[in-house]
Amino acid sequence: MAAFLLYTAALLAPECLDCAAPPRARMPAVIVSDSRKLDRLAVVDNATRIDVVELRQFKPGLDLVEALAEVPGLVARDRFNFAQDTQISVRGFGARSAFGVRGVRIEYDGIPATAADGQSQVGHLNMEAVTGVEVVRGPFAALYGNGGAYIRLDRDLSATDAASRLSVGAGSDQQARVSVASRGGNALRYDVSANHFRTDGHRAHSAAQRSLLDARVEHVLGENGRLSYSVSYQDQPQSLDPQGLTRIQFERDPGASSPSATAFNTRKSATQRQLGIGYRHNFGATQFEALSYGGQRQIEQFLSVPVGAQRAATSGGGVIDLKRDFSGWGVRAVRETAHSFGDLRLSAEWRAELLDEARLGYENFVGNQLGVRGVLRRDEDNRARVNDAILRADWSPNPSWTASAGVRRNRSEYRSADRFITPANPDDSGRYDSAAWLPVAGIHYRVNAYLDLRAAGGRSHETPTLAELAYRSAGDGGFNAELKPTRARQWELGASLGDVDASVEVTVFRIDSEDEIVALSTQGGRSSFRNAGGTRRQGIEFAGDWSWSDTWRLRAVLSYLDARYGKDEPAQGLAIVAGRRIPGIAARQALLELLWRPDQNWSGALELRALDDSAASDRNDDRVPGYAALNLRLNRAFQWRDHRVVTAQLRVDNLLDQSYSASLIVNDANQRYFEPAPGRRIWLGLDMRFQ
Repeated sequence: MAAFLLYTAALLAPECLDCAAPPRARMPAVIVSDSRKLDRLAVVDNATRIDVVELRQFKPGLDLVEALAEVPGLVARDRFNFAQDTQISVRGFGARSAFGVRGVRIEYDGIPATAADGQSQVGHLNMEAVTGVEVVRGPFAALYGNGGAYIRLDRDLSATDAASRLSVGAGSDQQARVSVASRGGNALRYDVSANHFRTDGHRAHSAAQRSLLDARVEHVLGENGRLSYSVSYQDQPQSLDPQGLTRIQFERDPGASSPSATAFNTRKSATQRQLGIGYRHNFGATQFEALSYGGQRQIEQFLSVPVGAQRAATSGGGVIDLKRDFSGWGVRAVRETAHSFGDLRLSAEWRAELLDEARLGYENFVGNQLGVRGVLRRDEDNRARVNDAILRADWSPNPSWTASAGVRRNRSEYRSADRFITPANPDDSGRYDSAAWLPVAGIHYRVNAYLDLRAAGGRSHETPTLAELAYRSAGDGGFNAELKPTRARQWELGASLGDVDASVEVTVFRIDSEDEIVALSTQGGRSSFRNAGGTRRQGIEFAGDWSWSDTWRLRAVLSYLDARYGKDEPAQGLAIVAGRRIPGIAARQALLELLWRPDQNWSGALELRALDDSAASDRNDDRVPGYAALNLRLNRAFQWRDHRVVTAQLRVDNLLDQSYSASLIVNDANQRYFEPAPGRRIWLGLDMRFQ
């Protein structure tokens, strides 16, 4: 496959675009965060926007982590394990998640990828279909969801002319991807995308494959109305799970899998399908939007729970059979008016989200045979319902000032019905209710054409997931209704300075939380959680961009985050000690990117990505070391025949072939904290666009 791509690129080379006199053009920005390029409300919200259409020219488009890597304050760790989702944390929110994504709300095409209980899955996100990603971090993220950040992935059908695309790529570890897409129409616009990816994995027992299908249709109703339909489908069969490694295993052979992964044949299969219908209409100064959606996610996952632990009467087994039906609706109205006292923008939103979960657990052995489905050990039905009401006002008395204030009323209701009850396995049924008012406020001041200042503050909270509520304490029965949401107060100050050639953005922040949700212990196959005392997160984020010519550009993203527990919390199991670092959070991270674009045909970049070490557990008894990795990319655009534009892409990741742990499993009971990154890897891709 790689030889085919190189050969095709060589054939196309003689017909490059304007080879004799390449035009000079300032290279476009993929990441947009400074106030001169964003509307006022995005600045107050501290929003960063990523142009995924531009980004696709430089990266394979295999994972959400590629789009998020350059956002200040956000850590996106690729596990290089398709049986587990990408690890995403923003200012420390979401860092403790051992699986999936939590503490961060994610929406895809307007439909939440975050379930009503706060757990997010990102395997179904098709980056080949997305045109843009927006990230809101800081206080105003509380208006969008529970936790510390909001990520939205969108498809803008009006942003690109009608075209079809064929994209193929291949790389190390037998990676291969084929993607097709088509979009067009006028009164009836459409966008259809499908892709298939497979890999043998860079570690033993890590092969995977995944197929994604997305379609969106928009019906333009006159000058003011628009009706849209969207559908997506994910099929990910038999992704092998190499699991994490202990420090000794990692240092001895980072390409190995955990011995228990092989013994129990740990693996995961997932399918997801969803459908959404949206309507938008402009009534003069008022814009009205409505959305309804529904879908289903099914997971079968084989774990490596030891046979002895599964024989405990309260064990839920070592095989997860999970079906989640999710649905919801929302309405939103926005009114913009001009008055003698300034421009006023008022918005109101109401949304409801529902999750019905059927969870079964089985032993992962039959007799002496491991890694097969055995007898039933868990059977429960869970339901989560969330209602949100959001009010917001934005006032601009003049072009220099914008003041914003909003409040969100959140109510969450969880119910669990245990259907597997025996004399030795007590009833774990229960209910949990939570409600909170979450106010935020901010201000933006444009000093002049070069300098902007902003400040914001507010409250946020993070409710426990159904998995965290499942058991009251280690080995005991009963729903953990005593577990409280984590409550936080956030403040930030920011400044942006510069022009089109050079700009810097600096944000300082502080987050004080109460009732942080932490692991208590794992016993008899049951994981339980409790509330710790307060925590403090404080830090600084920097993003700089300098174009000293039409050819060269330098981008730097630097972040510092000090995240620690506030007081001693002795407890059965895992004690919390004041001053210890919150696990999974790196104190420092950096990105330096030198970009080269001599004309519209050639582009390249040298990337240096560095991450500090992270505490592996609440005990702080081990740390996953930091790393600095160098990546290289080169792109070449060609004109082929009349209406075909071809882009050839070469990427070399981990250029110096270093050994490091790309991510970690926080508080792993077996101390398998380390998830190794691949060595040097090559990716070759061709993207063909038909006008």
